[in-house]
This record gives sequence, structure tokens and C-alpha cells, in this order.
Amino acid sequence: MATYPAASFLGIPRELRLQIYEELQEQDLECKVLERWSSGSMFASYSLPIRNPESRLLPPWLSLLLSCRAVAAEMRSLIRDQAQRDDKHVTYVMDADSGPDGDDMGHVIWQRIPCAPIDAKALVVNCYVDPQKSFAGDGGFPSVVSSMYQTLNLFLQCGPGLNPDKPLREGHLRLRELVIHMHQRMGTDYYTRPDGSTQCSNAYRVLRGNLFRILCRTGILSGYIEQVRITEGSAEAIFVIDPDLVHDGNVSDLWKRCGFEWGLGGPRWSGEA
Repeated sequence: MATYPAASFLGIPRELRLQIYEELQEQDLECKVLERWSSGSMFASYSLPIRNPESRLLPPWLSLLLSCRAVAAEMRSLIRDQAQRDDKHVTYVMDADSGPDGDDMGHVIWQRIPCAPIDAKALVVNCYVDPQKSFAGDGGFPSVVSSMYQTLNLFLQCGPGLNPDKPLREGHLRLRELVIHMHQRMGTDYYTRPDGSTQCSNAYRVLRGNLFRILCRTGILSGYIEQVRITEGSAEAIFVIDPDLVHDGNVSDLWKRCGFEWGLGGPRWSGEA
């Protein structure tokens, strides 16, 4: 009776294994990690993330990566080669909702996580907003804006789990680019003028002028992100972060009262009153 060697993943040609890795990287997740952001108490000046209890953040390639050292080394080598060619396989994609009422941020859904956080080079956020909603706060930013800011803070400090109790062991992320695409819920006609130019939403103007322009000038994002790009329709704003602009991570007392602390050491995450 003829005998055959036991089948194994490492026994198939390397070219086929690389194709399998790439197919797994391409798969969409549709994983909702946060249900919404909500005020911790009636006295809190900031919001807290409400996690999805049914969320199981497990990218398809992760189980294969953890199967053995040889496979892990091969996959890491592939990811490094991919990163030299383009950012497709090192780009995370997130859907974020500003909340139906606009008072606070809604769900956060991961659409694509193609690599480990340490290999990530870009984050693309599809942010859905009500075009007619005003983002003006009573003497400061509304909570929905600080929630967006803190979602970015959590990602850079804790990775895609967005869990302040589980910061990244390798240190914070370092991205080449953050891209935020603003999308309106009510169709494109609201944004298009007769000349074809874009009528920007208040959300776009706030993120562009009142948030990221300040963040880039103060240097808070230095060492975290090299460039920020915000788009809505035909409008686009690009901010290049000065790598020589050193910042200690602290923000003004005014920003702290509005929920714009940076890092994970403030009262928001410690549970202090």
C-alpha cells in the first residue's frame, strides 16, 4: 500500500502560502469595538467609551500568525516587503459615526486590520456626520469632538482594541498618515454648489480648523503621525507634522476641562472624580 507524507501548511509551495497570507489580509472584519461614547456621570466634563460586549476582535490572519514561528517570520517578512511597495497592506480602515443626535460619538467599526499594530503605517477613518448638525459648544468644544479626539488617542496608545486598560507593550504607534474622509448621511446634493465645489459641513470645518490645526501646531502629534489629511467631497486639508516640534504631551487647562487630555494617565482613564 502506498504511503504519503502528512500534509502540512509549510509543505505547500511558498508562493501559495504568500497568496494565502495576502487573501487573509484583504478580508473585511465588520467588527464593532465601541457601541458609543457617553458621559461617565452628570458631573463629568468628558465622555467614556462604551464597549461592545459581543465584540471579538480577531483578524483572520492572526491565528495563522500565532501557529508557529516559521509562519510568523514568513508573514512578517511579507509585510515588510509590502510596506516598501505601498501602504495598502499596512493601512487600518475604521468606520466612525458622529452619533445620530450629534451630542456624542456613536459606534466605531473596524473594517480592515491587515497587520499587527507595530507594522501599521496609516489609518483611514470614514466618519459619518449629519451635515446640518452644528458642532458649536457652550464656551468650548462639544463632547462629540473630544470623543473623536480620544478615539484617535486610544488607537495610538492601545491599538485597534481601543482599550485603555491594555496599552501597547511596544509603545505608542507611529503612523505615516492619518486620513479622515467625512461623509454626510443625507446624500451628496447638500454639499454641491452650482459651480461643482463643495459646501463643507460644520464637522469638517471644526476638525480642520479648530482641532487638527491646533494639534499640529502644538506638536502633540509629533512622533505619532507624520501627516494628517481631511477630506469632504472635493475639499481637502493637509497638515504636515513638524518632527522637530517637541511636546511633553500636556495640554492647557482649558483643553483638559473639555476632555482633550493626551495619553492614558488622566482622570478619564483612572476613574478619579
